[in-house]
Amino acid sequence: MAANPLNWRRGLGTLPVAALIGGLFVVLVLMRDAVQNSETLSRAFVPLLSAVLTGLAVLAVLVAINVFKLVQHYRRQAAGSRLTARIVALFAVISLLPVGVVYYFSLGFLLRGIDSWFDVKIGRAMQEALVLNQA
Repeated sequence: MAANPLNWRRGLGTLPVAALIGGLFVVLVLMRDAVQNSETLSRAFVPLLSAVLTGLAVLAVLVAINVFKLVQHYRRQAAGSRLTARIVALFAVISLLPVGVVYYFSLGFLLRGIDSWFDVKIGRAMQEALVLNQA
């Protein structure tokens, strides 16, 4: 069996996606540093945020294009399209469940953390200080 000379072209499609994901990771690390050190990187936070949002939009477009192609292959009943659709669906479920759990608990943690920052006792003390200042 001779190797198909067009197979190497399929691998080229993953290189830009891998570079985009790597770039997004670097930008997210820089954003973390910008949040922690407000003096040096605070000016770079907005451009970094726009780079992340642009990269995520490009990834979303790439995913949408691939899902559209998969639906087309599935409708034409191309060989392997049903198996590919099942694998994509299982991967989505397997990856979205942990993300949902982490989101739920981190949102609860943040909300409780913010509530503890602005405790009722502090608000009452500020109110009493205002009354004292007015007196």
